[in-house]
Amino acid sequence: MVAVAIFFKRLADAKSRLAPVLSPLERATLARRMLLHVIDAARKASGVEEVTVVSPEAKIAEIIGRDDVSILREPRPHGFNAAAGFASAALAAAGKPRVLLLPADLPRVGAEHIEALIKAHARTSADTIVASKDGSGTNALLIELPPRFPLAFGPDSFNRHLANAAHSSRRLHVHRCAHIGTDIDGPDDLGELPCEMVP
Repeated sequence: MVAVAIFFKRLADAKSRLAPVLSPLERATLARRMLLHVIDAARKASGVEEVTVVSPEAKIAEIIGRDDVSILREPRPHGFNAAAGFASAALAAAGKPRVLLLPADLPRVGAEHIEALIKAHARTSADTIVASKDGSGTNALLIELPPRFPLAFGPDSFNRHLANAAHSSRRLHVHRCAHIGTDIDGPDDLGELPCEMVP
């Protein structure tokens, strides 16, 4: 079984690169809709033991509005790597053997895609990574706990994760999934949104 950790920024900071085309309210609405979508996909996926949202947002419980999701409140925002380390440490301390790290802006991910990723991890017996659609970022990382190599989210994180795993003598299986690989960063990505998510 796998614990899923979903990372969500403060609403005030959500989707800042969309500022040229969306108002603050529209960006917050979009961020919330995508978060709830990723939560729903994870909760419905077989092989998922629990879902945790990791966020510095003060109103995160109100935003989620459901009691089948755990919350890890970051004391303050320090970026994805700090949040991933914080979540990994907390879940490892709670006895969780592995975690799937996911961003909250995956509008096309479904339960079946998460299930396929979990099955690939079990089949290969290796930590498993999914690249962003341009091949440079990391849109999913399924790792044994505690992490056996340094986490390196951010620019060119896909290649840095591969290098860090290799330097730590850790196998890192590359899982291909366009649905997980599709995220929303800039205005050019808005065409990937399902109609129901358009703010």
